[in-house]
Amino acid sequence: PKDKSSQTFTGVEASTGDLEHADGMAADAAIEFLKQNKDKPFFLGCGFVRPHVPLVAPSKYFDRYDRDTMVAPEVPKGDLDDVPKIIRNYKSIDRYGVTPELHKGLIEAYYASISYMDEQVGRVLEALDELGLRENTIVIFSSDHGYLLGHHHKFQKQHLFEESTRVPFILSVPWITTSHGHASNQITELVDLYPTLAELAGLTPPSNLQGQSLLPLLKNPTTKEWNKDLAFSISRSGGESIRTPEWRFTHWGFGAKGEELYDLKNDPSEFNNLAKDPNYSDRLNQLKTRLKTKRKAAGYDAKRYK
Repeated sequence: PKDKSSQTFTGVEASTGDLEHADGMAADAAIEFLKQNKDKPFFLGCGFVRPHVPLVAPSKYFDRYDRDTMVAPEVPKGDLDDVPKIIRNYKSIDRYGVTPELHKGLIEAYYASISYMDEQVGRVLEALDELGLRENTIVIFSSDHGYLLGHHHKFQKQHLFEESTRVPFILSVPWITTSHGHASNQITELVDLYPTLAELAGLTPPSNLQGQSLLPLLKNPTTKEWNKDLAFSISRSGGESIRTPEWRFTHWGFGAKGEELYDLKNDPSEFNNLAKDPNYSDRLNQLKTRLKTKRKAAGYDAKRYK
């Protein structure tokens, strides 16, 4: 539609059932695949749509939540005053006219969409159990991006704040039992999946991969063997960002359209942009250099943003 806000900020309580929506159909297809391939090695990638917009789910999932109890993220009124102009008004609450009541409805619809998707993931996992495949099957649950639900007075993705760049990343490897149910706070990237799966499958990964095998973390979430301390993210809006355990540095248009620097230890919500603070100029320059090095290593070319 011409008015993309009609899709972006829509929550639909559907009268139809699970199997009449895309995620129910995807789960059906995945289960059928498992039945047909249960006696041989397989790789299955099952992509679910929700909670992507529009936020549609069968009504029974909306029934789990009370719209009136939905609470919007707490954000300082002038949070965006110190960010680059290129992203200041991008997909913002004010621009799209999101009222407090509509905001509650969007959060409710987001939760309902997640619950619907979660139910379909559960169906696939149940099929693994029923077919006797669980003990010999690696399962990974992740996503390609996070989501803002009013954080920083914004919605959706294509920003480079923590809520947009961070994703769920859950791995189940049945024969590695030492760390079942444990979390790790180490920095990882989605590019780490390929070498991880190759090693777990007993294969030799290509030597030119950018990622690292997560096997050391799977065996011991606090291991000192894991040395990655930087994650690299890009935005179609022309931004690049690196995230270390204590800092985030972001620039837009290769710096020509503005920069952001956040002290994640003291400002985990990324409300205070320190990029123009002379007290942090050394840190800023250090992270600029690291971003440039990371981009070169990744082979990333964004000439269209110059």
